[in-house]
Amino acid sequence: FGMGVHFPAISGVPDLKLTAFCDIAAERANAAAQRYGVPAVFTDFREMLDKCELDAVCVVGAPSLHITASKELLARQIPYFTEKPISTNAEDARELARVATKYGDCGQIGYTSRYSPAQRLARRVTRSAEFGLISDVTTTHLTQCHMHPFWDKEDPVEAFICLHGVHAIDLWRFFGGDPVEVAASVSAKRKLDGGTFLGSVLVYVRTADGPHGTIRMKAGAAHNGDVSSDVTGEYSRVKCDNGQTLDYEGGRGWIKQTMAGDPLEGMFPVEMPTGRYLDTGLISHTYVHDFFRFEWVAFARALLAGKPLSPSTTDGCKTTFLTDAIYRSLRDGGKMTKVDYSY
Repeated sequence: FGMGVHFPAISGVPDLKLTAFCDIAAERANAAAQRYGVPAVFTDFREMLDKCELDAVCVVGAPSLHITASKELLARQIPYFTEKPISTNAEDARELARVATKYGDCGQIGYTSRYSPAQRLARRVTRSAEFGLISDVTTTHLTQCHMHPFWDKEDPVEAFICLHGVHAIDLWRFFGGDPVEVAASVSAKRKLDGGTFLGSVLVYVRTADGPHGTIRMKAGAAHNGDVSSDVTGEYSRVKCDNGQTLDYEGGRGWIKQTMAGDPLEGMFPVEMPTGRYLDTGLISHTYVHDFFRFEWVAFARALLAGKPLSPSTTDGCKTTFLTDAIYRSLRDGGKMTKVDYSY
């Protein structure tokens, strides 16, 4: 995923320069170094940190690596970006959050849907006075994958949620805040040869004094990577389909006002912030791979400006805590389950 997605994204950001590669498989590290013209190659990330003067580090691997590397980088106070999920379980995430609190949170977790320009614009709309208080939020993630046990998740449903559905889980938090209770169920479930999972997971979520709503996750869909949102406020409604199509009734001036101060401000012309206008909204001509570049743009801009990274390590851990509550609800037959954000 680093070679295919993140390294090309990083190389496309003028403020960032690849200077070293590390992989436990030397041939992979050498292949990346040769492709990007980087002389420094390592098979031990601590050795790389000891020998190279790095301004930041990108961590892409299994969640066990995310946890181990993040702790080391936090202790050394080297800014870093880590792919999602930060962990497959709440216990490791709690420990990591404590480390981040002890040393100072200098990490960003790769929840890419937050860097869809259309999703960011939709979220800004939901914070406006003309939208009013949010009453309900629905987020959806569809993937073509036929999910099987993965990492340390022997249950293919939990593996699917951990690897793919977490995009919709984190996006719900991005719009609606932190739920205090969830109730999860599985429908249209089928197991194929090898125990792979096809079906849907539906989660009802409730915040303490804010919006309620649903998180929908589908494995075995006809198309891949669809992450959508639908938010209703006191006076209006905004929908973002597949991170690209934004449907919201508003005057032409609202986009400039809404994007003011956003990490992606200025990346798009004011009259065409993410695409072209329609009568009822706009269509983005950006795609999922663009979102990876945008999150690296935001990462670089935050570092250069001395601003906090987002979503931070502790913020990303909260998504793991919410995901853990969904697992527990499924194991308990869909009962309403409290989310434990403590660390």
